[in-house]
Amino acid sequence: MEVQYIDLFNGEQKNDWFKEINPKQKVPALKVKDNLVLTESVVICKYLCHLAGNVSIYPNNPLAQAQIDEAIEDARIMKWAYFPMTKFFGKPESAEGLKEVEDSMQSLVDLRFKNGNTFLVGDSITLADIVLAVNISMATIIGQYNVEAKYPALIKG
Repeated sequence: MEVQYIDLFNGEQKNDWFKEINPKQKVPALKVKDNLVLTESVVICKYLCHLAGNVSIYPNNPLAQAQIDEAIEDARIMKWAYFPMTKFFGKPESAEGLKEVEDSMQSLVDLRFKNGNTFLVGDSITLADIVLAVNISMATIIGQYNVEAKYPALIKG
């Protein structure tokens, strides 16, 4: 598999050569065939899981997949984009914006971790937990926000 690094901060994804690969001008993009490109992170992950066979993070079981898919949607409750938008793209920091993030984290804790569970689905890591980990990393790494101090349930897994 050939990997092409894209300089997002300089808008390389807006160049004509990349627009030919992905008209959405977003990353990631996985060129599957000459005229077929997958462009969403979770879609690409599911595709690769299907190619690999029965993998534990997204097993070949329709009910398990449905539960994981539902948890992925729930993980999207978290308003993680506040951090990269304020750190990299000029959006001003605000108490209201941070409160929205914190409210979304609390909503996710209340929805998915109220029983003291470690993972979003079942007793082991799934694709939903990986999606959540990426979202949390936006807060902890980019935003330097201490998720563990206020929402320890979110980072147990």
